[in-house]
Amino acid sequence: MAAKKDFNIGDLVWAKMKCFPFWPAKIVEPPTDKKSTPKKARHYVFFFGSKNYAWIQDENIVHHSEEMLQSTSSRKKSTLLKLAIKQITEDAPKQTKLLVKQKKSPEKSPEASTSGTQNKIAKVQRKEGKTESQKVRKKVVPKRRAMDESEYERTSPPQKLSERPAEDFSDLINNTPPNLNYKRIAVIRPLEEHTPPPTTAAAPPHTSSGITSRGYYELLPLPTFDLSAPSPTVVSRRVIPSDKEIGFIGLGMMGQRLVKNLLTCRHKVTVWNRTPEKCMPFTKIGAQLAQTPSDVVEKCDIIICCVSGPEASKSLVFGNCGILSGLDKSPPGSKSYVEMTTLDPTTSLDIAEAISRKGGRYLEAPFNGSRENAEDGNLLIMSAGDKEVFVSCESCFFTLAKNAYYLGDEVGTGSKMNLILRMFMGVSSAGLAESMALVQHCKLSQINFMEIIELGPVSSSLLLEKGQAIMSRCFQTNNTLKYQQRDITLALALDNGHGQPMSVTTAANEVFKRAKRQKYSDHDVSAVYMGVEY
Repeated sequence: MAAKKDFNIGDLVWAKMKCFPFWPAKIVEPPTDKKSTPKKARHYVFFFGSKNYAWIQDENIVHHSEEMLQSTSSRKKSTLLKLAIKQITEDAPKQTKLLVKQKKSPEKSPEASTSGTQNKIAKVQRKEGKTESQKVRKKVVPKRRAMDESEYERTSPPQKLSERPAEDFSDLINNTPPNLNYKRIAVIRPLEEHTPPPTTAAAPPHTSSGITSRGYYELLPLPTFDLSAPSPTVVSRRVIPSDKEIGFIGLGMMGQRLVKNLLTCRHKVTVWNRTPEKCMPFTKIGAQLAQTPSDVVEKCDIIICCVSGPEASKSLVFGNCGILSGLDKSPPGSKSYVEMTTLDPTTSLDIAEAISRKGGRYLEAPFNGSRENAEDGNLLIMSAGDKEVFVSCESCFFTLAKNAYYLGDEVGTGSKMNLILRMFMGVSSAGLAESMALVQHCKLSQINFMEIIELGPVSSSLLLEKGQAIMSRCFQTNNTLKYQQRDITLALALDNGHGQPMSVTTAANEVFKRAKRQKYSDHDVSAVYMGVEY
């Protein structure tokens, strides 16, 4: 018989998945494709921090309370757990005040301090069994092997060290306070004590042969794109908008976020997209709508293009009612065209020559960064071409990017640098994926591996982000895998005629292609893990 359901949609709770501790969450509307009534009472839960969803039985859910917050104080918190606690606290200001009042109330005696929530947690933990006590491994220092002088012959007498007068530092050492922040020993915690983010699907188990079983992980939807909520980072920059009319062509995953930030900083923007429906929300917050790319050129001073790739960009420039058609109707030298699409240098040169012949000014400005970087205006722009255009785009670039780098007036330089950087990031992601697969095949802890990376010299936000995605099998798109593989292919084409061996990049490209064959094209770059896992 199903247990009584005492949770409602929107309730803030702490939920527990199998093999994971309690995690801050919220009861949300379940998906509409529910096929059957569950045997046990359960609710559909959204986990803060990791942004995952899962069906959780009611016996593993407790209401959000002060004692749940206090229960996490005794264990080490991961970055995601800290974020989850912050989010659930911000979502419940009224509840928090109420809890503080209850805490001050002397109604309950010390003997009755064990609440129903504590009993529920204890009951769940008893079901899972007691974890083994932590074992401290004693480090054994190997003895140095004594070397017999007969093993080698000196070709020259040993150098005599210069004598230095002995200095007495005893007073300085004795009077120096101890460094209390210095930790002499890294604590190795059992796997059961780690607190990774809860996931919608557990990692595939090991088979008897040591080979990991394969399963397909569905593409999770992107978080809701809210045009009414400006980025605090962009707002804090207090950008003075340009007095020029800005045209923006291409409202894909990245383009939408760039236009939103331009409008946030009060730029005058006219938009066009192959699918007109994508333009409608932007017209409601101040953007103007153009019927064709040619109309964008006629109306605007600076035209920014951000589309899916070289073929799409060429069709916009050379096609009917395209960019060149608009330049024919405009005074020479009055229009600036900024290409932010990732292009190969040959295509960029072809577009630059065509625009120059029509009296336009050209700047290539490909950017590097993720969806989240685009939302926060923290992209990296690598530009080359007309320097006056670069200067005229200062307010736009300051809105969209943390750094805008001018590489010179030679068109193609920016495209080459961008592709090489993208190639390096792709190879790094493939190397991380292969390392994570080997860690799992050796039956080691991927959590331990990522913690060691974070503490070591190779730590970076890219590796930590992709490592978390691999551990949780949550390949929510931040950098699209198919575009990363395309950029690697374009980078390989740069080698034509130079004779530079590209064996590592070629191997990484094959790994990405295997992941694409497994239907992970539209997933995040971290899904390259599925191209190395067997």
